Amino acid sequence: MGGSQYRLLIIDDSPEDRLLYQRLLKGVTHHRFELVEAETATEGMDRLHTEKIDCVLVDYNLPDMDGIELLAELRADQALAGIPIVFLTGQGNETIAVNAMKSGATDYLVKSLITQDLLSRAITYAIEKKISEKALQKKTDELQQSVEELEKANRQIIEQQKALVEEERLKVLLQLAGATAHELNQPLMVLLGNIQLLEMDKDNPDKVSKYVKKIESAGQRIADIVKKIQTIRHHEVKQYPGETSILKIDQNVTLLSIEDADEDYNNLTNILNTFERFRLLRARSFDEAFRLIQQEPIDLILLDYQLPCGTGIEFLIEMDSRNMDIPVVVITGQGDEIIASRAIQAGAYDYLPKSKLSATPLSRIISNSLEKFRLKQEVKQYRKIFNRGDRISRENS
Repeated sequence: MGGSQYRLLIIDDSPEDRLLYQRLLKGVTHHRFELVEAETATEGMDRLHTEKIDCVLVDYNLPDMDGIELLAELRADQALAGIPIVFLTGQGNETIAVNAMKSGATDYLVKSLITQDLLSRAITYAIEKKISEKALQKKTDELQQSVEELEKANRQIIEQQKALVEEERLKVLLQLAGATAHELNQPLMVLLGNIQLLEMDKDNPDKVSKYVKKIESAGQRIADIVKKIQTIRHHEVKQYPGETSILKIDQNVTLLSIEDADEDYNNLTNILNTFERFRLLRARSFDEAFRLIQQEPIDLILLDYQLPCGTGIEFLIEMDSRNMDIPVVVITGQGDEIIASRAIQAGAYDYLPKSKLSATPLSRIISNSLEKFRLKQEVKQYRKIFNRGDRISRENS
């Protein structure tokens, strides 16, 4: 028997189901599975704290708590938060599927649909995904440390640059002052001299007129010099890369609905009309959607799963091939937990059945998706800063 060896914990209160999993996994030839059993969530938690487990199979219906609550307990426990979990249930419910994936499950299976190949693949995928995530997290931590060091160095450079800018600006002002002192001195002497003469000859109208004209001429020359000084521009204050920018919460949000059914689109329009900040555009096909994305700044896409031109999964794959980075929420009339799981794995930010479409959940999902997207963009910006700094370091070394 070849392949890897994995130790699995099955948390399920049904002896029949546990026996079924043992029989299915015993026939797997490319991996070897050692099974440990627990009938309750509490017993499962105890085993996880005392034994080495590679993956956990969690049933939704447990005697002491449901599977979603157990997932929350595992996420809250720092020692167990990273363990791979395959969620099992006899209930075909897309809400449970979405909640399980959001709560930390790596994959989701319906008991009535489980086969040997499906179960083996789900377990292997969950374990390999967690291994990859750990490796990625290690790299991310190293990257974050490098980014922090780079930001510290950048701040020092920026402060030095600011000091140099102020120094240069002061030099320019001093040079300007020296250059204009001579120009100002002459008209000022003419102005002051003629004022004195005006006082002395104030009873002589011809001389007064003559002095006034000279005073006016000198004043005009001074005014011209002052205008030259006023042409010096003030330094504009700009944000440097890496500085925190503030998100305007009440900004308008442009949504693109990809929906071919008029009735469903009108329902969505009526719901979104209750919010002033949402602007809704519509596309009836993938081609029309991609044209609108090129023409309009789209903040978020509301994607119907089943369209005449294809499925939502196909649209998400096409977006990825075109390097389009826009958050997508899948809205569908097909209440299927497998669709929900696949959509999220394909890149959708969230999933909402049309039967549950209303103002409160829709607004919450849109806000959460936009916030998640904003955080992803910040991570990308940090990576760009790090890569730029790393490139500069290599060039200077």
